[in-house]
Amino acid sequence: MDYYIEQDHSADMGGNSTGSGSAVGPVQLSGTGGGRFGKLKVTTTHRDFLTSNATSHTWAFSAVAELCDNAMDARAKECHLDLDYEHFYNADGSILPALIVMDTGIGMEPDVLLNALGLGHSHKPNPGITRGASTRLPIGYAGNGLKSSSMHLAKDLLVFTKTKHTQSVGMLSRTFLEKSGGDSIRVPLMTWDLAGNCLIRDREEVSQNLDAIKEYADLWGTEARLKEQLHYIASTGTILIMTGLKQEGSYELTWHDADPRVPEDDLWLHSSASDIGSGTAHGGIPVQRSLRRYLEVLYKEPTMVMTLCGINVRTRRVAASLQQRLHYDYRPTVTGGTDPGKVKITVGFYPEEGLGEGQRLEHTFSALMYYHNRLITPFKYISTTKGKSAETQDPRGRKAVAIVDVDWIKPVHNKQEFRDPGGAYRTLLAKLKETLELFWESRVILPLHEAAKQPSSAAKSGEGVEIGTWVQCVNCLKWRRMPPRTKFTDPTFDDDWECSQNPDKSLAKKACSADQEPDEDEEQERREHKKLKNSVKEMRKKR
Repeated sequence: MDYYIEQDHSADMGGNSTGSGSAVGPVQLSGTGGGRFGKLKVTTTHRDFLTSNATSHTWAFSAVAELCDNAMDARAKECHLDLDYEHFYNADGSILPALIVMDTGIGMEPDVLLNALGLGHSHKPNPGITRGASTRLPIGYAGNGLKSSSMHLAKDLLVFTKTKHTQSVGMLSRTFLEKSGGDSIRVPLMTWDLAGNCLIRDREEVSQNLDAIKEYADLWGTEARLKEQLHYIASTGTILIMTGLKQEGSYELTWHDADPRVPEDDLWLHSSASDIGSGTAHGGIPVQRSLRRYLEVLYKEPTMVMTLCGINVRTRRVAASLQQRLHYDYRPTVTGGTDPGKVKITVGFYPEEGLGEGQRLEHTFSALMYYHNRLITPFKYISTTKGKSAETQDPRGRKAVAIVDVDWIKPVHNKQEFRDPGGAYRTLLAKLKETLELFWESRVILPLHEAAKQPSSAAKSGEGVEIGTWVQCVNCLKWRRMPPRTKFTDPTFDDDWECSQNPDKSLAKKACSADQEPDEDEEQERREHKKLKNSVKEMRKKR
């Protein structure tokens, strides 16, 4: 994927295109005299708020996730992330690393782009968004994600976006605001129709917008070069270019050339070597430190192809990939808001191949909690009464993970944790503790108990339902179940797997026209859970 253009620092300032169409102006911030309170004063947001607002993210990966969420909500089929340290330069000729996010979504009209670069505006639809074989609500809701995330990751943001009707460039730059003076947030913005005709009639406005982008983005010198970059968006979509990346001595995100320990296809959070064992995995790089590992589980039902540093991210149907899984029903008590009814909690052993070579989860019991398909808490440690004793109970050292959609509790605005209205979140954690302990007794303690009585029955009671790997088609984004015992790392499932490559010849012949296979093992696993629950009760009586 090539979406770069060479810089031309010797280019003269252009910006004399006139074109036709309706003018694009700034959002009206003050009253116009209309309405009952039209003469009241209206406050503006000080530019320093961009810096303080960025601190809402305490973790760089949550900021990156916000940008992926915007692509998902824009119905993108693809989202590409890269850290470029070759094509951009400071005024003194030194390298200017840039974080780039490119999606194939619907893009933004100029008024939507202007509001997206402002605070508190959200144009995301309330109805469900259909993607692949699923329908869901948009992830974002507060109208703050683009600002808080981009300003956490960098000082300056340049946005290129194209819709079916217009193409635009907008800039949100703390460097520009600090050096140009003034207290309010000013947003340089240019927009054209698809033929390249400028839709801003005021020539002075065109000149000022281009001057601001040239002087403070220092990437493109003329209107023609800005439009040239938009050609890299084939149909519709958006490109975000973030420069002035966050650093406190070292860059917050680091890459292979800066740290040889980082794989060429990954980005790590910069930290000391002693931090490696403090995350959710040991013997390797934890999910909290490897962006690639985090992106693999970011969406419970992935409906978008993602690449990182030019290499596909092997996303997975997380709940469907658990081993020896069981399903438990939970009925939350909701005071106010919508009653979610029965909520499904899926528990199983997490497949080690899903963590990467040499990696294992740190905790015996943890949970992946999602909101509208988006991961909020990655491998959250669930404290149980068993404590460390569980680690020695399973001779294979497996780790139990609970997966649940927590759609009835809104996450905090940075989507790093859930709110706790009326103790609903604490009640959920207590239920997860109870469920994980019951699963452990069913899948580990009970087989060992039966093995002591009848060795031949041990394997039978502990096996559970055997499931295969799920692989996603790059064309239709539907998920296909592979035969049992298929390894997730099987080389036959390369980054461009298509439905026509299905080992099941009848499904391969139908290709993308075949419906996505339902997760039909769920009912069987529920029945198995009820049977095992009774066996566990009997075991408890005898112990």
